[in-house]
Amino acid sequence: MPFITKLINSQSVVDNTYVWEFEKPAGFDFAAGQYTNLTLINPTQDDPVANCRFFSMASAPAEKTLLFAARSTESAFNAGFRALRPGEMVELSRPAGNFVIEHGPQTIVFFVGGIGIAPVRGILKQLEFEGRDIDIKIFYSNTSLNRALWQADIENWYSHVELITLISDDGQRLSDDIISQQAGQADMYYTVGKPEFVRYTLRSMQGVGIPLERVRMEQFTPY
Repeated sequence: MPFITKLINSQSVVDNTYVWEFEKPAGFDFAAGQYTNLTLINPTQDDPVANCRFFSMASAPAEKTLLFAARSTESAFNAGFRALRPGEMVELSRPAGNFVIEHGPQTIVFFVGGIGIAPVRGILKQLEFEGRDIDIKIFYSNTSLNRALWQADIENWYSHVELITLISDDGQRLSDDIISQQAGQADMYYTVGKPEFVRYTLRSMQGVGIPLERVRMEQFTPY
């Protein structure tokens, strides 16, 4: 059964990037890092693909509202989502996905591309709320600093995180050398971002002997 929820507010936060805050429907239970299928109930125009898209929750289960983040695109769905006004409704599917933190790991490395920081926010916020003691290193890649969503906040979300920012416009890119240096340094590895970013990190991790059973991934397709 779908959940109906109401928009509280939305805002443009960094270059070409928006964040939406919704009420949390009763019974909408999820694990940090999971996603939902969000459907526009009264879209301004029909999208030729569909009037819905998958979104990772950027909020933690412990928070009282739901957060979603996305880059602006030319799709009819994206335009309709950005056109929503406070009080308007959308439909959410039951949460799903395994991009979650399991009990046991003491060290985790995240390879994050662009808007892929959304589920990482919820994960870190929930770890802090639960008082979990996990050493986390985040390699956060963006084309430019003004597209790095929540850049200044990441290390405040969780007390055991080390952030390494990589800006490709400044010649800083996630490389095979960086990934190989992390082999054997963590119990689990998480990669999230555009499909090409995730494919690259998976190939590189496999190339340095990181077993796939120690990897979790989430791909963000255009909205």
